[in-house]
Amino acid sequence: MVKDFTVDFKAPEITVANEEELADAIKQYANKYDGLVVTEETLADSKKARADLNKLSKALNDRRKEIKRNYNVPLKEFEAKIKQWDSNLHNAMDSLDVGINELKDREVAERTKKVEETIAEMAPNYGVDVGEIEIKTGWLTKSISKKKLLDEIAGEMKFVKDHHEKVAMIKKYCDDKKISFEPYKRLAETFEPLEVMKQIDDDIEAQAKREEAQKAAKQAELERQKENTVEVNGRSFDKETGETVKEEQKVTFTLQGTEEQITGLARYIKAMGIQVLDHSERQTVIVKG
Repeated sequence: MVKDFTVDFKAPEITVANEEELADAIKQYANKYDGLVVTEETLADSKKARADLNKLSKALNDRRKEIKRNYNVPLKEFEAKIKQWDSNLHNAMDSLDVGINELKDREVAERTKKVEETIAEMAPNYGVDVGEIEIKTGWLTKSISKKKLLDEIAGEMKFVKDHHEKVAMIKKYCDDKKISFEPYKRLAETFEPLEVMKQIDDDIEAQAKREEAQKAAKQAELERQKENTVEVNGRSFDKETGETVKEEQKVTFTLQGTEEQITGLARYIKAMGIQVLDHSERQTVIVKG
């Protein structure tokens, strides 16, 4: 273990010989030439004074820079030592971090496995699939108690089970109404059953109104066609074209029977002169019982 350490620091002393005299001389120079008006008669003296002042300024700054370089030498050496020592410490910390993180990963993996085993054990009791339960981050912490973990998993499973029951309720409602569940599947996943059922009822009512309107429109068209028909000697004719017309009925069936029955029916329909407007391809199905 590294013992406590201290770093001694003594600020070096920098002195200027004849400092007061030098400061006073510089002040006199500054006052003497500050605001001086240069003329043709004083130009030569002004240039010489300018050169002397520049020489003195350069001498002062050269010495300042030299002292600063020497002043910084021990600081740079000290900084280099600290940086090297700090680098060594960080190398050691990085190595420890690797080990600590590996241990954390192993512990999380072990806790994850235990949670997965708990979910698999509890799932059948709630009638849910293991894949439907998403493991939450809080379930993998060291601090969570066994009771809290079981309660939270049970709560999640109950939520999923209730959701399944709600969807099943809506599906049964569709079956009872003899309509397809598919258009309402997404709604069943999102909204409460009563809301979806109301939507189903509204759709059924709207569809009934549409069918009634279509039926009324067809009946109105039939009545119009009848009004445009005239009967002569027991036969009906179109008033505009003179073509003969007669009333027939159209109906759609979906039939199932043996090949012989379907073939016989087709022959009967043909023999009766019934016009087949449309038909599907024959499909073979297996019927039990």
